[in-house]
Amino acid sequence: MKKTFLLLLSLVAVFSKTNGQCLAPTNATVSLTNITCAGSGAVSVNSVTGSSGSIDLANCLFSLYDAANTTVVKPIQSSSVLSGLSGGTYVLHIQQVCQPSGVSPDYIQTVAITGTYNQPVLSTPSITQPICGNDGSFTTSATQGYGTYQYCLVDSLNAPAAPTHYVSGLQSSGTFSGLASGNYYVRVYDGCNGFVTRQVTVPAAVVTPGNPMGNIYYNFGCPDFNLRIPMAYMPSSLPVNNNFWVIYPDGSVDSFKAYGGSPILSLNGGKFTSYPATITAYFKNQCGTVWSKPFTFNKPKYTLKQSYNASQYNCSFGSFTNSSVSINDLNNSMMNNGYAVNNIWDQYSVDGGFTWIAYNPSDTLLVPKGGSRTVLYRNNCANIIDTVTLNMAGQQPLVFTLSSGPLHCTDRGTIVYNVSSYNGSITSILVHVVSKPAAQSAIPDFYYTGGSLTTNINLVNLIPGTYTIQMTDMCGATATQSINLTASNPVNYSAQPIFTCGSNTIAIRIDGFPTISTWGWAIGAKVYNSAGTLVANTNWMYYIGNSWNTTYQNLAPGIYTVKLFQTNQGQDNFISMDTVCATTLTVDARLPQALALNQSTFAKCTNDLTTGAVVALPQGGLTPYTYTLYKGSVATGNIVGTPQSTNVFSGLDVNATYIITATDQCGAGASYTNVFANVQPTVSSSTPYVPCVGDSIKLSVTKNPGLFYQWTKNGVNITGATDTSYQIKPMTMADSGAYMVAINANSCILLSMPSQLNPKNCGVPIPLAINLVSFSGRLNAQNNAVLSWEVAQPETGAEFEVLYSTDGAHFSNAGKIYQDGHSVAFTFTHNLQITGNAYYKLLMTENNNKESYSTVLVLHGGNEVATATATVSPVPFTESFNVLYTAAQNGFLTVQLTDVNGRTLKTQQSAFIQGANSIAVSGLTTLANGIYFLNLVTDRGEKQIIKVQK
Repeated sequence: MKKTFLLLLSLVAVFSKTNGQCLAPTNATVSLTNITCAGSGAVSVNSVTGSSGSIDLANCLFSLYDAANTTVVKPIQSSSVLSGLSGGTYVLHIQQVCQPSGVSPDYIQTVAITGTYNQPVLSTPSITQPICGNDGSFTTSATQGYGTYQYCLVDSLNAPAAPTHYVSGLQSSGTFSGLASGNYYVRVYDGCNGFVTRQVTVPAAVVTPGNPMGNIYYNFGCPDFNLRIPMAYMPSSLPVNNNFWVIYPDGSVDSFKAYGGSPILSLNGGKFTSYPATITAYFKNQCGTVWSKPFTFNKPKYTLKQSYNASQYNCSFGSFTNSSVSINDLNNSMMNNGYAVNNIWDQYSVDGGFTWIAYNPSDTLLVPKGGSRTVLYRNNCANIIDTVTLNMAGQQPLVFTLSSGPLHCTDRGTIVYNVSSYNGSITSILVHVVSKPAAQSAIPDFYYTGGSLTTNINLVNLIPGTYTIQMTDMCGATATQSINLTASNPVNYSAQPIFTCGSNTIAIRIDGFPTISTWGWAIGAKVYNSAGTLVANTNWMYYIGNSWNTTYQNLAPGIYTVKLFQTNQGQDNFISMDTVCATTLTVDARLPQALALNQSTFAKCTNDLTTGAVVALPQGGLTPYTYTLYKGSVATGNIVGTPQSTNVFSGLDVNATYIITATDQCGAGASYTNVFANVQPTVSSSTPYVPCVGDSIKLSVTKNPGLFYQWTKNGVNITGATDTSYQIKPMTMADSGAYMVAINANSCILLSMPSQLNPKNCGVPIPLAINLVSFSGRLNAQNNAVLSWEVAQPETGAEFEVLYSTDGAHFSNAGKIYQDGHSVAFTFTHNLQITGNAYYKLLMTENNNKESYSTVLVLHGGNEVATATATVSPVPFTESFNVLYTAAQNGFLTVQLTDVNGRTLKTQQSAFIQGANSIAVSGLTTLANGIYFLNLVTDRGEKQIIKVQK
């Protein structure tokens, strides 16, 4: 060993230098041993080739570096096998040993060892609790690791891997038995000698000291006793050997196998020849311990109890059926908690025991009405005779009740009756309708057919009203009852088309939703195409979930008529009802058109005046839709938020352009480009004129999905008016006021123009107040005044007169513009060269001749303004005021209203142009009277503070 070490040192010393005369190898073939156990990877060099041919492996040196070729994993060695490797990538270095010139430069080659090794894992053990103290066991199994498994028990969780620490030696099975209660440590070794240890706790033994046999229960039968013994513990399955035996009074023995909590032992009743009789029962438990307990039986004593129903009698004689006798054990002293059932009475006698007749449950005994009869019963094997006296009561009263059953037609009812007392045959009861509503057709007398929903075919499809019913049984007893039927709709029906992507056929889903109890009924349906041909039908839909429903598949696209009606669980009683009182639905099952996207107006939100909302209005395609909103252009980076299933987008920049896309469930898509147009929702009315007192009027707006509506009167919400229309019927003076609808588009409120309704003005066109949104002006290059304004809603026939003044006090006409009913934005150029100050205002005349003025704009000749100026009117204000803002250049203004304590009460933003601008500040009705401060800040940082008063 010492010589070998010195030789290796010599080799290293000799070949530690490389020189140009010793050339590096040019190629090598290697084989790889992949990972099975930890560190089992290896690289074996099979051959090395140089520029002159094959190089003997004995003339080579080998080493191994990491994947980065920076760290030595295996230092230089003469062996061509580099072992003990983990999985990963390595760089193999090979040098040729040249004598005497030294070693060559390195030849390198990248190699990869694959595979991983995971230590074995033990499953949660299945533990069998010991019964007798040392018969416990558990089973576990191993996974992962490598190769075959060997299991053993060791003395601790961290015991060394040595046989001296084995409690139970190595075995191939993970099952260990013969265990007492306590903690055990199970260990498994795999083929790589990897191991894992797990603690297993075996619980205490089941068996506890003391006699497990409880008080006995029994069933006394002929000829056997059935004994049931409650046990404190027992095997859960049938034991291999007999574990119970009984010693009778005569010393004979019966043995049994039994298990479970209360085993039953069938004893030989013939062994009981006299009473009281004592037996001893024995039980041998799983551990071999024998327990015993004596049980004493007294003579059984039974009595018969008479039970019969008056319906079993005719008008002269009654009849008694033996099966109506119930047998009760009245001798509770026989056994603790004893009881008797299923006793057999072998014979009976009706002549005092002279003649005995074999017992037959179907025998019928006649008893005169009001009389009695004595019957003897006996049980031969128990030598018991008992007596029952049958007493026949007199005639029974006729008693019945009426109730309302499920409706068959929408406006029809059913009378359900129940007879509780009568004489003779129930099918002989005559039913007579004493009175009914006048419009109800005659109902003939009929005999009882059963008052339930499935058998009552006479008192169905009755119109609402009061009915009086009289019944008479075969013995002449009568009774009368009345009931009032009210109409209701017991079933709500729906029929919906079902479309499938890429399919040229459709399906129709039909549902019937019950609104009252409809037990005993079902739903029938008939489906007709547009030509009136019956294409599908069913007499009995199944009740699934919360509805009767069915689906008809593979129908041609088109318009269908569906008739739905109640049936009697598929029976033929009411199948014809589809022609009498069916509910008819029309289903448009035409294939949808190609997906298209229309768009509502991109409008400014009334509640904040700084953002807008749009509503996607898709048509065609297959729902549901997915909506995506882009800002500026369709590009992934321009998506606003995330795609959504709802069609309303709010909080949008009114100065931007948006593209909205809709995609249906089949992947078809459509898009629409939205440009801001601040148009208020248009309210239409059922009449263009103001209604008079006593007339009616209906106001409405277009219904769009995803929106919510609230009608107001004089700015106050009208309770319950949340539809797209609101009707006043009839009109009264108290209904006078301004009516608007507030449309909620995802918290963006869009207000319609008010409709002024006052019966004093009945017969004239409904006035729509002109709502001036903005009014501004500037001077162009020719020093002509260019005025621009915008209104909230177009109004046909309204006009704007532009008034001009040089002093702000005396105004003259500068021109007129008439509304065309479509435009909301207007521009007017005054062809007059402005040299000094020029004052402008608008005289607005509505189509009902109502006039109003705008604020006054001031333009300065030369188009120069040294600094921005701002004035407020009116002062004091009530619910709103206007800011006249004159600017030297275009910009953006933040308007903020604060109280004397500096608290911000309202903030809004407005764009302004060079020249005069009128900015409305509204929604101030709730402010208390007093002093406030108006803070104006431009986008260039210019600030002004104006004191205002309410």
